[in-house]
Amino acid sequence: MENGNLAFTESDTIPAWNPQYHTYTLDTKTNKKKAGINLDEIMDVIQYACFSSSHQIILLSNKDKHQGIYTYDIDSGKTELLYESKNELINSFELLE
Repeated sequence: MENGNLAFTESDTIPAWNPQYHTYTLDTKTNKKKAGINLDEIMDVIQYACFSSSHQIILLSNKDKHQGIYTYDIDSGKTELLYESKNELINSFELLE
């Protein structure tokens, strides 16, 4: 992040077991972790792919019956569907190609 802190996400289990994801901010000066957004409360997260910036997360998700690749803007709280999967599963390795 611009202020030197680190934003990261943890899951309570592996992706195949439908984990809960939690995002945190780590204050690098005090080495203390602070709870951030919980995207599982906003949409059905299948798997996080990456932070594309300190303000945006790219993820695999289901929202309003649309499975696909979404972005989530941390500042505005808005999601955007980038790609909708009609008949197949997407995995994070495809996103990184």
